[in-house]
Amino acid sequence: MLTHLRIHNFAVISELELDLNAGYTVLTGETGAGKSILVDALGLLLGNSGSDDLVRNGQEFALIEGHFRLSQLNGEIAEWVESDGRMVVLRKIVKGRPSVTRINGQTVPLKTLKTIMKGVIGITGQHEQMGLFETGVQLRIIDSFLDPDCEHLRLDVSKQFADWKASDTRLQSIETSERNVDQKIEFLKFQIADIESFGFQDGEEELLNQAKKQLIHADILKESTAAALTSTDLIRAELYRLGVAVKKIASTHPEFGDVSVAISEMDVVVADWDQRLSSVRSNINSGHSYDIDSLEARLDLIFRAKNRYKVNSLDALFGILNHAKQELSVLLDRDKLMAECLAETSRLRVVLQDSAYRLHCARETKALELSQKVSERLADLGFYGAILDIGVRYDADTLNSNGGTSVEFKIAPNPGDGLKSLDRIASGGELSRIMLAFNSVFFEKKPTPTLVFDEVDTGVGGLTALKIGELLKLTSASIQVLVVTHLPQIAAMADHHLLLEKQVIDGRTHTIVRSLEPSVRATELKRMVGGEDVLQHIHQANTDMR
Repeated sequence: MLTHLRIHNFAVISELELDLNAGYTVLTGETGAGKSILVDALGLLLGNSGSDDLVRNGQEFALIEGHFRLSQLNGEIAEWVESDGRMVVLRKIVKGRPSVTRINGQTVPLKTLKTIMKGVIGITGQHEQMGLFETGVQLRIIDSFLDPDCEHLRLDVSKQFADWKASDTRLQSIETSERNVDQKIEFLKFQIADIESFGFQDGEEELLNQAKKQLIHADILKESTAAALTSTDLIRAELYRLGVAVKKIASTHPEFGDVSVAISEMDVVVADWDQRLSSVRSNINSGHSYDIDSLEARLDLIFRAKNRYKVNSLDALFGILNHAKQELSVLLDRDKLMAECLAETSRLRVVLQDSAYRLHCARETKALELSQKVSERLADLGFYGAILDIGVRYDADTLNSNGGTSVEFKIAPNPGDGLKSLDRIASGGELSRIMLAFNSVFFEKKPTPTLVFDEVDTGVGGLTALKIGELLKLTSASIQVLVVTHLPQIAAMADHHLLLEKQVIDGRTHTIVRSLEPSVRATELKRMVGGEDVLQHIHQANTDMR
């Protein structure tokens, strides 16, 4: 459950801290006092997107912090709950910058927060009621009641639809390419023959440029190597004479023995130089048969070929050649390819239809069960004799990523009334009760520690309001229930009562929250009913009209 809520610089709320209890809590106050703003703040803790206009005027950031005490949780939620069952969620909205999201002090992506919090808090407001009109929302409602083992079937349908759609798109592409295909084949054949006629080899351009460089510098290289070899010959001759002389000296002066060794080593080094220089001289102009004119002509041909096909290298030109060959192969084998693609597309559609129909059957069974349960709950909410019909149809010709199921909610609110779609029959108050009936059934199946109802009592009153209050009270026996309401019948049944009020301090509007004791609570309930002041106003108005 939510045990503590802190709101800082959010809309008209400058600073607010609430300690919340288990059971049934109502939030009341005059219109515009900030009740819905409080719900919006809770929505941020669920991962709803935040914007700069949520930050209180004149401030740089807004902060929402929720403290939770949770138990008997599993999956992704469990790993974020401390050993004592506590979890702290923080959202910080900073003007002009990305929002900050933290769980137990650790920064997390907003997607992670959404995944975790969907099992912690459920919020139902008037926008969910209007969503009941949309067929896509109605289908999602049915799917939310499906058994867990049907989830893999929904994923299978989504993947199978994507596979079938990709194959069908490929088939259509092949069929489209049939137009002017002969002209395309002739063009590809010409392109392939033209590029191959050059006879270019892999790496040829680099080799030719290197050969050109060698040819240009060949004379200089010959002259330099000849001079170097002459020098090595002279050095070796001088080293020989030096070695003979030193050996004679060493015969009477042994300390010159190391000099004789050093001279021999120097001769070995110079001999190595001589061999390497000889190798360079012998390799000049070897390895190719080009003269400078033929080499320049070949490089010019490469340049013109690259320019013709608008590429910067032979590798890119070879890429065009390979692509043309592949495309030509596809076109020449198009009949076989089309037959294979057609067979694969047909096979994938059969697989998709089978999965989609099995998913539809599961939805159909669940829709019947759900309509019965919701109809019973509607009777508890004052819809005596009302019938909710969930029409589920399957159309194999309109398959999509959700399968081939279409859904329509219809209701006969009174005995003898014909079934009509919700958007034709339901008033605001009826929608409130229908949504509440769905939620009460849903949260029986998939309990959420905290439920928030934002003015789901719109358009109702009298005995119906009492019925709604009784249902909310019953629900709060097992989970925490927070309700924003204008109705005293609903507020009177709550275990805890929070009053939101506006105050003007130093010329600025502030929203404050008070927890009402029983004696003060009676005054607030009287205000919600109308109280003596309202009765006196009505009496005076009637007198004036006379």
